[in-house]
This record gives sequence, structure tokens and C-alpha cells, in this order.
Amino acid sequence: DVLLKAIEVLDNHDDFELVVMGNSSELLIPGVDVHYLGFIQDDILKAAVYAAADIFIIPSLEDNLPNTVLESIACGTPVIGSNVGGIPDMVRSGVTGDLFEAGNSQDLAFKLDAWMSRDDHELISKNCRKVAEEEYDQFVQAKAYQKLFETILGRN
Repeated sequence: DVLLKAIEVLDNHDDFELVVMGNSSELLIPGVDVHYLGFIQDDILKAAVYAAADIFIIPSLEDNLPNTVLESIACGTPVIGSNVGGIPDMVRSGVTGDLFEAGNSQDLAFKLDAWMSRDDHELISKNCRKVAEEEYDQFVQAKAYQKLFETILGRN
């Protein structure tokens, strides 16, 4: 409902097309084409969907560290997400996307409008890939866990 209200408020909402992955009830937004892809199990197809998008929107009211945000960033697609849970750990305003106040459709509409009128999408896409590779690569994460475990074991 937060996303629906945000899009309805925008003057240019008929310029939007929504692509919905996963199991979802059908959304009806007058003047907006909505495409339902269902649950996509194939990683290559899922990556292609993320990469084809201009922006990934995650209007969670609560969340932990959602994989969808990291998947989007890894595919070079910026994220506009609510400022809850682990989303702010991955979404950096102006670098990999932007944050909005959870549940606030007006704030989301403002952020959407601002992002869609930016002219540096290619730079932001490169930022997303860089952050994904430098901070979330499996080897980087494994080393971080190893360091944590060594620190814990060293103290005992």
C-alpha cells in the first residue's frame, strides 16, 4: 500500500511500469502497467530482471538484511528502500540508492521522483557493483567471519 500510494501521488505515474517478482496479489494502479513474473528460481533470469530495472523498490515496514537488496545492488540496480532493519546497511543515499521513512508514501514518492529525474544512472549503477564486489563478495564475507571468530577465540 505504501508503494501504491506513492506512485498514485506522482504527476508522471503513467510513465512507470512495475515488474513484480515473487508471489504477490495483483496490484491495480490506474495508468500503470504491472507485470507479474511470479517466483523466479533461475538465477540468470532473476539477474536479468534486476539488471533491466531502473530502480528496485523495497517498501518494507520491517525487515532484517533482505537478499533482494543485495541482489539488486549486485546487478547494478540502485535501491530505494525503507529505513528499517538492515536495509540502511546496504543502501547508501546517493551511492547505491536512497532511503525513505518506513510507511511514509509521500517520502517514497519524493525519493522516486528525484531518482527518476537524475542523469547519473550509469555512475550509480557502477557504484552499486563496486559496493557489492568490495563488501559483499563471498571471500570478503568469509574473511570477515574468520576475523570475528579469531577475535572471539583469542579472548577466551
